[in-house]
Amino acid sequence: MLSNDKMNKKVYHITTAIHDSRTSSRMIKYQVRERREMGTNPYPNIFYFTEDEELLVTQIISKIVKEDNLQLLAYNICSDHIHLLLSCDIDEVSKIMQKIKGRTSFLLNKEKENQKHKGFKPLVEDKKKQKQKPIWQQKYSAPKEITSVKQLENTIKYIQTNRSKHQLPPHKDNLQNIIDGMCCSIDGIF
Repeated sequence: MLSNDKMNKKVYHITTAIHDSRTSSRMIKYQVRERREMGTNPYPNIFYFTEDEELLVTQIISKIVKEDNLQLLAYNICSDHIHLLLSCDIDEVSKIMQKIKGRTSFLLNKEKENQKHKGFKPLVEDKKKQKQKPIWQQKYSAPKEITSVKQLENTIKYIQTNRSKHQLPPHKDNLQNIIDGMCCSIDGIF
């Protein structure tokens, strides 16, 4: 089992996706989409991050990593989801994810509000209430504990190559530099 004995931390692979981009068993069981808007909107309503939004999300997460001195081993953003490989106590995961999702949502919505005068129209869920759709799905993946060096190496490679898996172009240099700057080496963890 991999752990940092000094702080009893373990390594976890966590993913989260944008709102409505994944279908959970709970959504199927309770017919969430079929019941939405009185049955008139049963299909996923997915918006994908633009390159600028991917950059902004990554900049925000990088600030959180530095502020909270998080040990992030790998990160990737792939138009509708993110991957994080964190060394932390399992009890810290929900607080970290809440902060990441909360701050990125707030600042992305703020940026979109600033873009209105440039012709941007925000996603609207209820035209009467002008309520914006959430950016992130309600939950995130169950943290997958990394238990061996081989699994750690494979997970890092999986995260780093996830864009190509989804047939997305590589990150531009400025975004990749931020990712490289916020991720620490395995040696820094163990």
